[in-house]
Amino acid sequence: MDINAFPTKRNLLNARHSLALARRGYDLLDKKRLVLMLELSAYKKSGKLLREDLHTAMKDARHILALAQMENITERIKSLCQFVPYDISISINSASMMGVSIPKIEITGKKPAILPYDIGKSTEALDKALKAWNETKLIILKLAEVDTAIYRINCHMLQAQRRASALKNITIPACEARIKYISEQLEERERDEMARVKMAKAPVFPLGE
Repeated sequence: MDINAFPTKRNLLNARHSLALARRGYDLLDKKRLVLMLELSAYKKSGKLLREDLHTAMKDARHILALAQMENITERIKSLCQFVPYDISISINSASMMGVSIPKIEITGKKPAILPYDIGKSTEALDKALKAWNETKLIILKLAEVDTAIYRINCHMLQAQRRASALKNITIPACEARIKYISEQLEERERDEMARVKMAKAPVFPLGE
């Protein structure tokens, strides 16, 4: 038998304290889950808009690049591409939101020049294609930030929901059952004690009177 379930006043006080903590923890986790649901909904909405922007940006960028390829021979395009930076210097920081680490992607390096090559060797279509793909890359970075936030919030929300369910369905009922058992045992003990006291105080009459 669990020593914490022994019918003592100390165990009764401990059980009531545990019940109060469990109920408070459940309320906090439930509120946290609701807040995370609102944040998750906001990020999903932002992600949906970013995907629409990305679809449009990539469609436009492909179209512009196709026009540039029609105006420029492949060797000229390859020659100019070697002057285009391969990537944008970025840093990934994080911000805490209800215990969830939300990534924040920032461009740390200098923004790449829109025309990093000799404009005399290029065409207007190729210049527009470079600009369009640079803008597309920025949308991809932002979408990666949002998608990562959605994944982490969703995982944290499910974890909070599991903990809240465990408190509601296991911990709280167990504490309530323990309080009920100890209280009943103590009350029965008090009744027995009162009965013994009454018997001890009752007058004793000699036999035969």
